Amino acid sequence: MHGDENDKKTIRSEQIERVGVLLAAGAGANDSLDGITMLRQAIRAGAEGDMGDITLSPCAGTSEIVQLLLAAGADPNKGSFTPLMMAAMTGNAAVVKILIDVGANVNAVDDRSGQLSRGGRTVLSYAGGRAHELVREILKNAGAKY
Repeated sequence: MHGDENDKKTIRSEQIERVGVLLAAGAGANDSLDGITMLRQAIRAGAEGDMGDITLSPCAGTSEIVQLLLAAGADPNKGSFTPLMMAAMTGNAAVVKILIDVGANVNAVDDRSGQLSRGGRTVLSYAGGRAHELVREILKNAGAKY
């Protein structure tokens, strides 16, 4: 068991370092690939275990990576489907708190329409399900409405 924890710490450190290298090499904190910013991709990866083109491993260091990207100028309100919506949907309470603290709009409305969104959904509506009760509480305390 101790080896597993050390492996997770090593993966987390490597992931954070990779994002730092990308930013140092000139990648913009608000750059996107196929409309998905590095910030939103990092949050999704924390839930899905796939960092896609950023090539980071599952879940490790999501909060730290989000903080690194925000410190580099990532916009917490970029896009119709915002990073806060992604964090709410994945149930990542730590990232929800971080994004709110840097000014993410808790009442943003997703105006997309398509396969995953009917359009008009709020951040709070993405925090559905029993497993996301803490996220809903955090959002409501920050003034989010349906």
